[in-house]
Amino acid sequence: MNQEFYKVMDGGAIVDIASQGGYMLPGFMTPRRAYPLALTDEDAFVKKLVRRASIMHSEEADPQMAYMITKNIVHWYSAGCALKYMRHHNIRVLSVSPRYVETPMTEKERGKATDMRPQWHG
Repeated sequence: MNQEFYKVMDGGAIVDIASQGGYMLPGFMTPRRAYPLALTDEDAFVKKLVRRASIMHSEEADPQMAYMITKNIVHWYSAGCALKYMRHHNIRVLSVSPRYVETPMTEKERGKATDMRPQWHG
């Protein structure tokens, strides 16, 4: 979407929706070196991400890992777009990372070992 909006915008802002889940994995578990492949070789990119997401060899953990990795990619991609788009078209790009929200999808995950919701106090 960013690329398509970039083609027709002259100034303004693009807001990408990520998640705090993108910040939850330790750095060594996020395959950041593979992220540029998303822009050049989609098949290789997907293979590397699937391999990393399945590192825990758990049917319950794999989807959580995949989710956190993909949200981390949104942060990375938005930052790259921000630099390029501001320089060429005066377009601001940012990602927002909402906190954990109770939904029917998250209700299915409640109580599992992969329930890694941040504990919010305040």
